[in-house]
Amino acid sequence: MNFQRVIHRAFLLGCLSVASGISAARAEEPYRRQINVVYGETHGVGLVADIFTPTGAKNGAAIVEVTSGGWSSSRGKLDDLEKARVFDILCSRGYTLFAIRPGSISKFSAAEMVAHVEQGIQWVKVHAREYDFDPDRMGLMGASAGGHLASLVAVRNGRVTGNPDASVAAVGVFFPPTDLIQYGIIKLDPRSDNRLGKFGQAHVRARLPGRRRRAQRRRD
Repeated sequence: MNFQRVIHRAFLLGCLSVASGISAARAEEPYRRQINVVYGETHGVGLVADIFTPTGAKNGAAIVEVTSGGWSSSRGKLDDLEKARVFDILCSRGYTLFAIRPGSISKFSAAEMVAHVEQGIQWVKVHAREYDFDPDRMGLMGASAGGHLASLVAVRNGRVTGNPDASVAAVGVFFPPTDLIQYGIIKLDPRSDNRLGKFGQAHVRARLPGRRRRAQRRRD
């Protein structure tokens, strides 16, 4: 009986320790996260973003992060950014971060995804007071395909008018594809395919040995 009481108490203490550890970890997180906040709609499909609000002091600035890799906006791309501690680093420095997902190449063209990014920027500006930042102190960032889309928005900066417009004060991109005419070994005719959706097939075929490549063409 005494042994059972000891085990019971040890179990309760263990549970309390775990709960305390979880509470402490949560308290140390540099942000609060909102998941799948709808910032727009196109063809009946919702466009969503995850929002990261600093738990510490805010610096009055915001960053729109274009979440896309391979022109795909799956939640896995957000997981990659989280593993790289992008949200931790930026929020710990006081930035409010909006990770917008502009859609994927399987459903939208690159031009449509650019329009979705601009729509996201406008939505963020509308909600500036709610999230306590200055809409004139907004930056745009992206990596890989997200960097490509952010770059396209940058060269159009301010052309999307309205109240508010889709302009930003700064843009930072990381390893974006920029020369799609000479895209490595892939030959692309932008006049024939505005979706960029055949990149994967062309890339695989170019790397297949001759016999396997001919077999692949016959299967297609």
